[in-house]
Amino acid sequence: MHLTFLVAGSAAEPYRVEFLRDGDRLTALCTCQAGQKRQACKHRLSLMAGYATGLAVENADGVSALADLLPGTELHAAYQRVVEAERAAAAADKAVSLAKKELSRVMHG
Repeated sequence: MHLTFLVAGSAAEPYRVEFLRDGDRLTALCTCQAGQKRQACKHRLSLMAGYATGLAVENADGVSALADLLPGTELHAAYQRVVEAERAAAAADKAVSLAKKELSRVMHG
């Protein structure tokens, strides 16, 4: 199965984001700068998260179809690790902030 999305970005022309599933393999390509450098980009990540906002052409059905394509693929597993790492980073940021507040309280008696 092949899904194509046009996503508004910083360029004049929308970026083309493509997902292609062949058996258990799902690939994702984007024409943005990060995508051209073979790096993860916010366009693919937001589509994998199920967000239809930012689409240059409304394609909510495609976003739903993508949600059905993801499970059981290596791409989905890697994406889930990113989501978990982002949650852990947010929790760590909060813990650092609380620790600094406690430190400030203790330093000032």
